[in-house]
Amino acid sequence: FEDIYIDNLLPSLGNKYVLLEGFVSHNLAHLKPIRPTNLFYLDIIQFTGSFISKNRKKKLSVKHKEDIKNLEHLILKTWGVKINNLENEICIIIKKWIFTKKCVEKLIVKISPKLLINVVSYSFINQVFNFVAKGKKIPVIELQHGTVGRYHINYNFNIPKGKELKTFPNYFLSWGKGWTENSRLPLLKNNIIETGYPHINIFRKDIQNIRNPKQIVFISQVREDIAYFTEEVAKILPTFKIIFKAHPAEYSFAKSKYSLILKSKNIEIITNDNKNLYHLFNESSAVFGVYSTALIE
Repeated sequence: FEDIYIDNLLPSLGNKYVLLEGFVSHNLAHLKPIRPTNLFYLDIIQFTGSFISKNRKKKLSVKHKEDIKNLEHLILKTWGVKINNLENEICIIIKKWIFTKKCVEKLIVKISPKLLINVVSYSFINQVFNFVAKGKKIPVIELQHGTVGRYHINYNFNIPKGKELKTFPNYFLSWGKGWTENSRLPLLKNNIIETGYPHINIFRKDIQNIRNPKQIVFISQVREDIAYFTEEVAKILPTFKIIFKAHPAEYSFAKSKYSLILKSKNIEIITNDNKNLYHLFNESSAVFGVYSTALIE
């Protein structure tokens, strides 16, 4: 298995790097086997942080409680959405943050990095790493991993350009202007660097036009509605080869999960990466999916 965003950078780094990986699937497993790398898992930090956040009490000040109530009211007034137990959710996040921050600080001191590179900067564990690294004047870079634009809440901020957010990276490596020019990244223009998408460029040279007009691919997003839709299409097009590509997070249980839904004989369920996804796309006449990063790529 490979990390399609990070692994192509490793040869240029020699042996001067450490890879830190959090959970990558819904059953908390890690994909194996992998190439020999300086890879360490963050499981103990994430497990313990989640446990502590749900089992220790945290008291908020009267002022903070009032702020949360005002926030609930503002959300209801602005969007018509009523949020229940926001105070409890914030307490859980605070407790998790305090524990995780202490662990990450020790880890950063031990590794002593000159640069931090991450993917999905808005994941909880990455936000903590960003916060700690930036506090120690260690520059942080985010690699684009999927959609960036005006409709992505994690890349749109109503603040002055260049005003530093403590949990957001210093630099963003973009696939191109089309992705970032309509978003409101909290970065100056010079800090948004257009690199293209290195991983997919590797395959451009050896991909040939071998399209099968009667092969269709459906991309799972760990959602049963997509599977039901796939089954209906398979019934309507019995002479077509229908491929249902499971999401990596459900490889270990996809066949048992969808066995009662995907019943048509012309459906093939793929639960591994033995065939490269881009080659699979290239063989097919159409690809269906919902907000999948693979579609964006």
